[in-house]
Amino acid sequence: MEIVVIWSDSAIEELRNIYDYYFFKASRSVANKLVNGIVDQTLLLEHSPRMGQPEEMLTHLQ
Repeated sequence: MEIVVIWSDSAIEELRNIYDYYFFKASRSVANKLVNGIVDQTLLLEHSPRMGQPEEMLTHLQ
């Protein structure tokens, strides 16, 4: 079962906030590694959608 992960505008904004925070508090390298890791994990959900825990706010979409 494959699905498509769709990022909401607020999720994209939060990802940008995470990047900015770690860019200024640590380094560009740390920010890139962290954000890329988050994105990579969401891509895994496309092939294994049941690997994570259900999001309660999205149960109405099932």
